[in-house]
Parts: sequence; C-alpha cells; structure tokens
Amino acid sequence: MIQLVADNNQLDIDNNEAIQITKSASDVEDFTERQGGFTFNFDLPFTTTNNNFFEHYYEVTQELGNNASFNPYLRTEIQILVDGLEVMRGYLQLNDVKVTSRVYSVTCFDTVGLLREDGR
Repeated sequence: MIQLVADNNQLDIDNNEAIQITKSASDVEDFTERQGGFTFNFDLPFTTTNNNFFEHYYEVTQELGNNASFNPYLRTEIQILVDGLEVMRGYLQLNDVKVTSRVYSVTCFDTVGLLREDGR
C-alpha cells in the first residue's frame, strides 16, 4: 500500500495512479553534482481529505491568508511510504489543479537534492 503523508496529514491517493520515483546515484565526495530523487507528475483526486489539505485551492475566489496552512509558494514536507517503509522524504510541489478532471497534479522531490540548492 502506498501512502503520501504531507505535513503529518495522510492524503488520499487513487489506487490506480502509479507514482514513479526516480532516484539518482552520484559521487558522495562531490556535493555540487549531487541530485536527489523525484517523482514524475501524479494526480491526487478531489476528496474531502485532499480538498481540506489544499484548502480548496481550485476555488478562484479563495484568498491566501495569513492563517492558511497550505501555501503553494512554500515547501510542504512529505513522506512517501510503501507498505509502511519510507521510500522518500522531501517536499511536495503543486503543479496544477485540473478542475474538469477533479485532481491536483503534484510532484515530490527528495530532500537529498536540497543539499545542492542550499549549499550554494
């Protein structure tokens, strides 16, 4: 069973949706060339849980207030677990909201890739 946990909230995943994770190996001594893993885009369905987490981001009349827990401009910490084992820890990026398909399109990035970004 695949689980996506974002900011300590388990999000709903369509069981028919494949989540492809790409991992990369690199020279441990050269952190400038180190790249982390990532997922290809995948969709999260509009469900009560997901809509509450993303705070109904598809509503064009929504305002991003100071009390908003989801902010698409900030990193949202995630864990991807398979059968209870963590296979990725990183952050989630909201790419698109497809209202007609009723899905949130997201990508996840491994925190290993942040070493390069933060180390510059």
